[in-house]
Amino acid sequence: MLVCSDAATNKNFNRLQDVFLLPDPSGQWRDTRVYGVFSNPWNYSAVCVYSLGDIDKVFRTSSLKGYHSSLPNPRPGKCLPDQQPIPTETFQVADRHPEVAQRVEPMGPLKTPLFHSKYHYQKVAVHRMQASHGETFHVLYLTTDRGTIHKVVEPGEQEHSFAFNIMEIQPFRRAAAIQTMSLDAERRKLYVSSQWEVSQVPLDLCEVYGGGCHGCLMSRDPYCGWDQGRCISIYSSERSVLQSINPAEPHKECPNPKPDKAPLQKVSLAPNSRYYLSCPMESRHATYSWRHKENVEQSCEPGHQSPNCILFIENLTAQQYGHYFCEAQEGSYFREAQHWQLLPEDGIMAEHLLGHACALAASLWLGVLPTLTLGLLVH
Repeated sequence: MLVCSDAATNKNFNRLQDVFLLPDPSGQWRDTRVYGVFSNPWNYSAVCVYSLGDIDKVFRTSSLKGYHSSLPNPRPGKCLPDQQPIPTETFQVADRHPEVAQRVEPMGPLKTPLFHSKYHYQKVAVHRMQASHGETFHVLYLTTDRGTIHKVVEPGEQEHSFAFNIMEIQPFRRAAAIQTMSLDAERRKLYVSSQWEVSQVPLDLCEVYGGGCHGCLMSRDPYCGWDQGRCISIYSSERSVLQSINPAEPHKECPNPKPDKAPLQKVSLAPNSRYYLSCPMESRHATYSWRHKENVEQSCEPGHQSPNCILFIENLTAQQYGHYFCEAQEGSYFREAQHWQLLPEDGIMAEHLLGHACALAASLWLGVLPTLTLGLLVH
């Protein structure tokens, strides 16, 4: 029985969704890594990793659950050489007692899941790759029940390392459930299909990372690095590119200590109109905030459901014109993601202000008239 549970959080995942076998590069079959995707009744997911050697040992040595007699020879699960027939008794015991008594624990000293998530994962594929500085990484591709793919880097051997969800990929033009997923490790492509489409997804999607060198390195994508002013695939460059995968503050490796400011975008709006500002949340690990006149008008924390951080202005007043900044912060990394300036439409604001001034003057004159009338009567 494969066990995938976290004693620290008292979470158990007992529904096996999918498995992926990653052979050992040295060819030792017992060291093959078995990645299992599990879920629980609330459709939360966990990924546990097992050794094929541990699984083989349990099947060879464990007693059968609920079976207390001596096991027949050959025991259930044992293969005989030269296509020798297996006795009927062995089949009968296996049929009545199909479950082994011993449990197969995940790899690692803590025997816990690689990570668990609120997403409902359904399929998994794993690619072993080597970064430009020589370190080996295992990158997981997990399909969700929403028809997307999560790209997750398995934690390394460094202290305090953890699984890092790099990006969410939408492989289809038409949103749909992913029916099949196949990994071509040699060509570094992922092939996925839905009811209507078949899509090819490159493993090195480096051009999607914005924010210059800082955004490229903050992605912590082992396939990508910074070179000659671009975020490029390590496979497209013959020389070593700038990478910083494991440090907590990879952006500090960039030549320029400060990220570039966002270009100014202007829009003219009429008073009392409705408007919204949208800022794409390129990183799911950063907090995005809309700031206006030193005040934070809207804040979107990591795990925000929408792919954009939206500031909605229901009724535009004179005080709400001006500069708006969308700022992303992740640890010590700070970046100006967008900069908007809301301007009054030509002539409309002047007319609006003139009308307001005339109304104010009229009220003042109306207040003076009774005084003049009273003065005339007294005179």
